[in-house]
Amino acid sequence: MSNINDLRWQKLLWSFVLLGALVLVPYLIVLRSATMVGPLFYPYIIWPYLMAFTLVIIALRLFAGRGSSDSFFYIFTGTANACVGLLGLYLNFTSTVSLTLTIRTMFAINLLVALFLFLDIFKRK
Repeated sequence: MSNINDLRWQKLLWSFVLLGALVLVPYLIVLRSATMVGPLFYPYIIWPYLMAFTLVIIALRLFAGRGSSDSFFYIFTGTANACVGLLGLYLNFTSTVSLTLTIRTMFAINLLVALFLFLDIFKRK
């Protein structure tokens, strides 16, 4: 039983490493460019794609019975939702530009989905 939990934590750490590598490339591009695009632009653009992928993963898990809560894609989806939600809300609240409630709600939905996924991943059996 503890071996399965260790693998879940290992997959969670690898998903953070993969997300870090995926975020590092656009960050370096923004640092080198002289554009007016701020860092909040990227979570806002990624949001629809991430939510579509998340809905497919959750639908496969709930309705088709495929995929388990131990799979890397399931854990990666939860990690990506948590990172986009936290980053989006942090950048939104620390920004000098006031954004609409819709954008804050988008990122709050990411956090709620991540909470649901993590509760499903790490629940006691």
